[in-house]
Amino acid sequence: KYKKEVREEINQSQEHGISGVPHFRINDKIELSGAQDPQQFIQAFKKASVNV
Repeated sequence: KYKKEVREEINQSQEHGISGVPHFRINDKIELSGAQDPQQFIQAFKKASVNV
């Protein structure tokens, strides 16, 4: 049912160099890959808000 959408997501991820999950992209600038502790997310969100 969702085969086309899933394939599009996979292709888009590969174009951005994403090869695993979890992977987070914040404001299209900050990226976190793999398991992260909460402090890493806090720092990433703070950094992303400065770059807006």
